[in-house]
Amino acid sequence: MSDEPPPSPEDVDVLDSGQGGPRRPSLVGAIVAACCLIVVAVAVVRAYGDRDPASAPPNSPSPSAPSEPAVPRPTVVPSFEDVLTRTVELSWLGAGTDYSVFVRTGAALSDGDSGVYQLDPRHDRVVSHRVPALASTGPLSFVPVSGGVLVRPIDQVPGYFVPDDAPVMGTGNVGGIVLPGPDDRHVWIPTANGSHLDLVGAVDHHSTGTTITVPSGMYPMQLTPDGHGYLLGPRDDGLYDLRPQGAVRVADGALIAVGPTRVLAANCSDQEDCAPVLLNSNFTPVAPQPPLRSQGSVSSNGVISPDGKVAALLGAQGGPIVLVDLATGGLRYLKVQVAGYMSAQVAFSPDSKWLFVVGADHRAYAAEVATRQVRPLLPGVRGVAQLTVRPAA
Repeated sequence: MSDEPPPSPEDVDVLDSGQGGPRRPSLVGAIVAACCLIVVAVAVVRAYGDRDPASAPPNSPSPSAPSEPAVPRPTVVPSFEDVLTRTVELSWLGAGTDYSVFVRTGAALSDGDSGVYQLDPRHDRVVSHRVPALASTGPLSFVPVSGGVLVRPIDQVPGYFVPDDAPVMGTGNVGGIVLPGPDDRHVWIPTANGSHLDLVGAVDHHSTGTTITVPSGMYPMQLTPDGHGYLLGPRDDGLYDLRPQGAVRVADGALIAVGPTRVLAANCSDQEDCAPVLLNSNFTPVAPQPPLRSQGSVSSNGVISPDGKVAALLGAQGGPIVLVDLATGGLRYLKVQVAGYMSAQVAFSPDSKWLFVVGADHRAYAAEVATRQVRPLLPGVRGVAQLTVRPAA
């Protein structure tokens, strides 16, 4: 990577008004290189060791299905009095509604334990929870649900439910990725062979009987929430929205960023010439389209603000976070870098004013979107691995 700093906003013009008609950019520059969810998902699994059978790359033969593990009802994890509530000045976030920011640390708190912090910005409150050491070094899901947050390794080892104001609860040895469901009381989990996703209770994992079929050439570890309680997944022929009724292709290329009201994806010709396309909540193109020009490498784990105005793209290879104005295509840079490409590294506040970030120094930060000012979210807390936001119910 070049030592040169990123261009200032004045030096960047992403409106492609070039002479002789519009250009077709190569998917926002190196988005082509880093925006393929298949590559990202496989790289994450390899980087963290143990793999889930459902995360095999597309060209790998289908693994044999392990036996379906029994799922016990949650029980309180013994020997921990792990709930501590403190008053912390958070009024600077200007929260107009109740919402929670969950921050998970991977650093040991005591005897190998980890911690989850729940920030309540509107009431200047932080609740800290001690979580028993995880029996896996692989990737894990960090999903906010009604009444708390799930900490779930993809391996078949114990996971945990962290309630808002109560001791941690075990969720049994249930492996596989966990993805948000249509409401905050349910989540999607893969079946043992990864061919389907089952909609289950977020805490008790009781099946609702509703399933989503995973199309051939697609694997659960590649799936991303679509912002509406269902899923987006990549395949060689494009990006698909997956629902119980079936899979519908919504773009010819890969996913770039997603939010509750917008999806930024790629449309590609047969010659692999790709251009970004902005879609609304019905996955139809937004007009007018803001043309984008190549601006360095970004990963495919980008997020879009709830108001649909800004996309935050994660800089690849240690690059800065790029904020994209989805009305004009203008680019701005944040002076903070993400820790990696695993899930739950960035999240917008529900009012779209703040972007919460796991920094490359493994601390939690809040970046004000309007001013790009960055300040610590939990000063003194190190070893941050993931964060996520739960809006008010």
